[in-house]
Amino acid sequence: LFGLDTLLSEPDAFGRWVLASPSVWWDDQVMFRIEAEHFAAGHTAHGRVFISTGDEESSGLSGHERFYRQLSGRHHPGLRVDWARFPGETHQSVIPSAVTRGLRTVFRP
Repeated sequence: LFGLDTLLSEPDAFGRWVLASPSVWWDDQVMFRIEAEHFAAGHTAHGRVFISTGDEESSGLSGHERFYRQLSGRHHPGLRVDWARFPGETHQSVIPSAVTRGLRTVFRP
């Protein structure tokens, strides 16, 4: 959640984000609204973003794929967004795999 908030509110803070199963469901899915408001206001994000989820998250996909589609569908210049779903992983167990793949993805030349 911190990563998503930083990406949207302080996009110059980092150039790469690994968002391993971010809690996009939090506060009635407020991050979807915040992203839409930032886009509508003309704010852009840039850098490399990796978003992931485990197939066995307790609340289904928890909106991760939907958030990926919303963000990547904005076609921000200079922003690359990658997505991965990890079979057999839960919200807790997905973290090691997601961090490993995420770091490889965002630091890929």
